[in-house]
Amino acid sequence: MPFIPGLLATPTVIANALFSLARDASLPVLGPDRVGVIAPMFNEELGAASALASLLEQTTPFDELVVSINGGTDDTGGVVRRTLTEHGYRLVHQGHVPAATATFERWLLTGGPTVAVVDHALPLSKSDSINAALEGGLLNTDRVLVVDGDTVLDPGFLSGLRRHFYRLRRRGRGAATLYVLEDYAIQSGSVMSAPPVDGRPMASLIHNARAAEYAISTVLRLGQTTRLGDGAVFGRSRLYTVVGCGFTARRQCFPMPSDTLTEDHDFTLAVQNEPLAAEPVTGAELAERGFRVVVDGEELPLDAVTGDHPVVLRRGGDARFVSDALMYTDDPPTLPGYLRQIERWNGGGVENALKRLFVRPVWRGLHGNVRFTLLAAQFENLLGLLLLLLMLPLALGLNFALPGHGTPLRGMLVWLGVDLLATGLLTTLGFWRQGRGLGRSGAPLQRWMWRRIPGSVLALGLLRVFNAVTFVTGALRATARFVGRKEVDPRATITWVRPRAGTAKRTQARFLGASGGLMSFAVGIFGLTAWIAGDSRPGYRDTWRLINESVPVLQSQHQQLPLPLAGSSVLGLVPDAGLTADAATPMKDAAGGGVPAADGAPATGGAPATGADSHADTRPDAAVATTGTAEGAADGIGDGIGAVVGAVVATLGADAGPADGAGEAASAAGAADAVVAHTRAVTGPVAALPPGTELLGSAQAALGLKVVTTGTGRHGVSAFCSVADVARPADRPRLLAGPADEYEPLSSWGLLVLARLAPLVANIEEAATAYDVPADLVLRVLLNESYLDPLAVGPTGDLGLSQVTSDALTLLRAISTDALSPFANGRFFAGDFSVFDPDFSVCAGAAKLAWARAQPGGADERFAYARYINPLAGVVRGKISPRHQELVEAIGDLRPLAAALERTIAAYRRDPQSVTDKERALLGVTTLVADGTLTVGQAYFVTAELVQSFGIDDRDLYDAVRHRLYGEAAQPPSDGGGGVG
Repeated sequence: MPFIPGLLATPTVIANALFSLARDASLPVLGPDRVGVIAPMFNEELGAASALASLLEQTTPFDELVVSINGGTDDTGGVVRRTLTEHGYRLVHQGHVPAATATFERWLLTGGPTVAVVDHALPLSKSDSINAALEGGLLNTDRVLVVDGDTVLDPGFLSGLRRHFYRLRRRGRGAATLYVLEDYAIQSGSVMSAPPVDGRPMASLIHNARAAEYAISTVLRLGQTTRLGDGAVFGRSRLYTVVGCGFTARRQCFPMPSDTLTEDHDFTLAVQNEPLAAEPVTGAELAERGFRVVVDGEELPLDAVTGDHPVVLRRGGDARFVSDALMYTDDPPTLPGYLRQIERWNGGGVENALKRLFVRPVWRGLHGNVRFTLLAAQFENLLGLLLLLLMLPLALGLNFALPGHGTPLRGMLVWLGVDLLATGLLTTLGFWRQGRGLGRSGAPLQRWMWRRIPGSVLALGLLRVFNAVTFVTGALRATARFVGRKEVDPRATITWVRPRAGTAKRTQARFLGASGGLMSFAVGIFGLTAWIAGDSRPGYRDTWRLINESVPVLQSQHQQLPLPLAGSSVLGLVPDAGLTADAATPMKDAAGGGVPAADGAPATGGAPATGADSHADTRPDAAVATTGTAEGAADGIGDGIGAVVGAVVATLGADAGPADGAGEAASAAGAADAVVAHTRAVTGPVAALPPGTELLGSAQAALGLKVVTTGTGRHGVSAFCSVADVARPADRPRLLAGPADEYEPLSSWGLLVLARLAPLVANIEEAATAYDVPADLVLRVLLNESYLDPLAVGPTGDLGLSQVTSDALTLLRAISTDALSPFANGRFFAGDFSVFDPDFSVCAGAAKLAWARAQPGGADERFAYARYINPLAGVVRGKISPRHQELVEAIGDLRPLAAALERTIAAYRRDPQSVTDKERALLGVTTLVADGTLTVGQAYFVTAELVQSFGIDDRDLYDAVRHRLYGEAAQPPSDGGGGVG
């Protein structure tokens, strides 16, 4: 059987396994052929007696026997003679073998076959000893059974083979019926591993492995000899090699080749290349010659089946495998002996292929079935090596550098598991056929099989790797001999003692050298592949591990809606988070009454507080806990927003310029009236108060928040990524600031975008500063991803302002929880969140962008954004992926719009009177978010009213924000908005 690196890597293994299941419709025919036996022996003192006894005790006796003692140093001859004597034989004649340095003895038994014992003076190869016996006239039979000197035959072995010398097939039906009597040139029995003499672990391991290998070979050889149709390839046998320790062949097929290491393999190929001859005969003629057909176990004259239909006797080189003709052979008890044996087998197979494939006249003379057999075997051998030494290291190296590509170790284990399962199935089928050949069935057969299957399959899996190494060493030696046209030492083909004998250290040295070379080659391929792959996509491996080996964060579990207007629920999870109480506000005294402000300011009335922040984690002087959902806080929310809108409108009215201020102020004021009508005033500024003081009259309290002064906490706008939270923030504020001198009023489209941006400016600038990324780049990314729509859903399921995915969330959590990461942020994933939360989404976008800028080539914003879009495949081989090129280019296209927005913001901050009234009103909302008067959610409600009053056509977005993002709000519904004038 050829070297098999993995059963699933060899297509003909699978094909032949399937072919073996085909039903044989032919009938066995017993012919008049006489059968002779040749048993070459070399130093077989230990096994000669049992081997010879098994021959003499066949249920169907042979006609002649030649025992060839091919030199040697032990008492093989004495054992043979004693065994013959024990079976009743007597010596009757002695003589010299013609043209050989050998003598022979004739032994006779009354009524039994004649036996010739040949003694060669010098060591002789197996094939030469067989040829010498035939050429010397010591064996004169129609068929020759070749049996190794250490092989014990089952009593029915010869009987099983005889039933396959001839097979009768019927073709056609009715008047067109034709019978074909096939005269098969060669028949092979099925071999089993004899139990080792000693119980050493290595001997048992080799025995078990060989048991599985022989069982599999039973299945495969049966498939190789199955004929399908009449084609030149599958219509003929394709047997790779007979079982060399026990096979029969027509006398005309000899002599055996003696110029190769594996004469049985060479002989098999040569016989199958015999020409096909057909002879028309009749059933009666064949019956006269002594041919009898076996039908249901009964022998009948051939014409009893064929009748008057024409019969063709076809004689060619086809082979037949007989799975129920069983024999037992010894296997090497040591690993060095095992290595030497399989090196010779593998080398012989390559040698026989070379002398046919690369000698043009020989190749031209090969039949299609022989060509197929040679090419398929060598292709599968080379494919196995290619997989083992090139493809596997390449795939592993690729996967090491670029996880998710190539073959991970997990995939290798799956492959090995499937291959082991296939090996187990083939072994099971082979054992079933062998067990049936031994006469077992039913429960005894099952018990016999299950005792053998587990250990033999595992042992074969362990030793199979040695086949790869010995194939290389054997192939190299065979190739060197072929190229140098060196003659083969006949002694190299003496096989029967070497499995037991001590093995030359040269074999072990070759094995170790080849193993080291192959391992070095495989490691080199692995390393080179890993280096090239890693260099082509720098940072890929670390990114893949962040996404695939970190705790997964599933986007689907973080889509909670609606959000609380009061801010993120994360705020209440941080005990030291607080709000700044830097102006006077009434506080609750022991009796529950109000306490006057420190500066004597009234407890109610006045402008909205400008120094308080609704986020619990943002300022150092107060702690906050939400008192309910958006709906639960509706009473205060409406009042707070109404007051804020009033403040914005008041500012707008006071600051309006002479040219257009009056009209715009009036419009804005009219829009605010409906909101302010049912609101109460928000308390004025609060002064510094002792820790633990609950602020009852603050703007935050009116919005449903419980505000308690603490004296400690963080300073910032965001609940998720304030500057104090991130490990390495920028050393200076990252602001949306363009050249104010270049300011020009925004277009209608620019005003719409500014309205969407107004609630987010403070968060964008804080996130940009916290993660040290340009604020304008964050803005352009958010514009390109969602156009500042907090409820945006991308075509691939990306969600929110920054279009986050599960992979992005997992990556962000990994870098945020790594204490050594420059992006470490213990608050980012400290509690629950929603991907639709604008605060969270802005932080996610800035953090992901910061990570992308830290990757190789990230200084170029195009490469950074490509990795933002796809952390793994955005940049390939140092270039932006063509798939993402268009999206990346869009970032640059947004630069003019972002610059116009930045100039407007800068102009407003330098001088609010320098921008238009609408721009000033919208940017006033930005200021209220920045100083903590409004949450982002509340800012959206204020902006919605301003957008409606300005006639900006963006109703769908704000309706979705108010009713889906923040739920039903205590605000009068929008009654429509006209187009932008």
